[in-house]
Amino acid sequence: SDYVTFTVGERDEGDPLGPDEHGYYIYDSGDVNYSMAPVYDWIEIVGNGGTNFNFSDGGDGVFNNTSTDVIQLPFTFKFYGVEYNEITVSTNGWIAFGDREMAAFRNYSLPGAGGPSPMVAAFWDDLTTDNGGDVYRLINDNYVIIQRNEMRVHDHGSQENTLQMIIYNPENSFTPTGDGEIKIQYKEFNNISDGDYYEYTPLHGCYSTVGIENQYGNVGLEYTFNDNYPIESMELDDNTAIFISTVAPEELPVPNLTYSSEELNISLAEGEMVVEELEIGNDGESESILNYNVNRSYPPLSSPFLTDGGGPDAFGYFWSDSDLNEELEYDWIDISGDGSTASFSSNDGGTDNYLIGFDFPFYGVNYSEFFINANGWIGFGDDNTEWYNQNLPNTNFPLNAIMGFWDDLNPVNSNCNESCSGEVFYHSNDDRLVVWFSNVAHWVTVEFPESYYDFQIVIYPTGEFQINYRDIVGGYSATVGVQDNTGNSSLQVDEYNGNYFHDEMSVYFDYTEYVDWLSIVSETTSGDINQGEEVIINLEIETMDLPQGDYTGYLNINTNIQASVQIPVYLYVGDALLLGDVNGDDSLNVLDIVQIVNYVLGTIEFSDSQILSADVNGDGLVNVLDIVTLVNMILTF
Repeated sequence: SDYVTFTVGERDEGDPLGPDEHGYYIYDSGDVNYSMAPVYDWIEIVGNGGTNFNFSDGGDGVFNNTSTDVIQLPFTFKFYGVEYNEITVSTNGWIAFGDREMAAFRNYSLPGAGGPSPMVAAFWDDLTTDNGGDVYRLINDNYVIIQRNEMRVHDHGSQENTLQMIIYNPENSFTPTGDGEIKIQYKEFNNISDGDYYEYTPLHGCYSTVGIENQYGNVGLEYTFNDNYPIESMELDDNTAIFISTVAPEELPVPNLTYSSEELNISLAEGEMVVEELEIGNDGESESILNYNVNRSYPPLSSPFLTDGGGPDAFGYFWSDSDLNEELEYDWIDISGDGSTASFSSNDGGTDNYLIGFDFPFYGVNYSEFFINANGWIGFGDDNTEWYNQNLPNTNFPLNAIMGFWDDLNPVNSNCNESCSGEVFYHSNDDRLVVWFSNVAHWVTVEFPESYYDFQIVIYPTGEFQINYRDIVGGYSATVGVQDNTGNSSLQVDEYNGNYFHDEMSVYFDYTEYVDWLSIVSETTSGDINQGEEVIINLEIETMDLPQGDYTGYLNINTNIQASVQIPVYLYVGDALLLGDVNGDDSLNVLDIVQIVNYVLGTIEFSDSQILSADVNGDGLVNVLDIVTLVNMILTF
């Protein structure tokens, strides 16, 4: 078939990319006015039926015969007019139809001669399976999913990419050319590999390449390359998706979001609970459909430090240090005459559990015991003998741990070699626990021939802790920070291979508690609203254990037509509820009577908290009896 491309009006980010000469388009999740726009809807296959390819790719730009594999498709898939029954899967973010020998770690522009053809590039770059990265597949009669899980770009930090390509069975859909359709979803998207071509052949291409090309490498669509996007392409991010099809664009009726309140104001006493309603609707074009989901959030936590160096993590920990804050000093605690000696069976293992001497709150749990690991950290759960430290978070690394200077250390232990050196001491009282690594050696390597570290970890009953560095001799590549018992929440000071730490320095950790008082209690938090219809969102506000004061939360409404709408929810927690004080001025007077009369007559609406206050006689109703009771109360005062 011959295709004629023409433009009506101005194209922008809300339009699909394409078509190319064959007829392919790429729709993205921002093309909300088009019926083919994809919705991000992650299908987790890791631990849910997915099979690991068990690839091994160090990401060093050298061909590795375990970085690609050929798998059979359970259906025939037509791509650029050619039928295929197998695909080549690469660690480096692409698939090619057919059996292809090219490894193609270095990405180029599409279409072009730089990689295997025909290609679908979901995130073509020099990806590595190091540090827990893997590629999985799930194959059934309806689709094939290729998932790249927690993969990093070689030599470009710790940021992970998790994405999946869904290749659909063409028998289940119709396209004008008979070609198959593919969806690519990005759970984590970190496009950080800024290679260049100016002085020498680079290890990486320029950022990642996303797009498609035919079997000759001369027809295709480039969604992004070198971090540049065509005008029709939405910039990719976490929780986004693209859809590849030869179905031409069809615009949909445009919905419009309405909501009943710009903000909610609630006044409650301590220990009370109320349910507030917010109505959202669609008054858009005829036959339009509004896709929505709602969630709640809170403002960012305030740091406990005047100047912090990082945080918060998911729990609320922040860090600062004696360089960043004048009020924080280097604070070495001498236990040389009091400390007990820790005993290690090896240079990578931990001690038995020791008593802390007080309850230490860590990630919301109180601990009375701890252990010391020879590699520069203390823990409150299970030991971990991993000596090859890198950046946090990572579920394979020490959990429930404070990493004072996690590295491949070699203190005195029961299986010492000729280079082990330095004892570890600990001492506690009612005020603090000190764990002191006294001039402990790094495992001797070419990079660390003579390296010794003198530091201590100090924890307090308040949940605060600090790490004091008295002397750092030689090089280091230590991980300093904390990680919870799941490996999902962590806070790290500097990169593990940085050079931030120095002699006579103290790093402090403290936390600000998240206060959770706002909940969505509707049966569903997402769905579709047809034109002319509404749904009610129920919000539960509970002040149990909340001190008196002002609080702010947000109801976030996300739709298929606009960025998130944020409805502020303002809560004041005061003294016990004053019955009859519906206007919240802490007094009973004629103004309250007028408001209740208007409510009974139906001329104004009350919030749930106002209804509670207006029910003066406590019969569960607001009517003339409450007005009479309130009048008598005012006359009595």
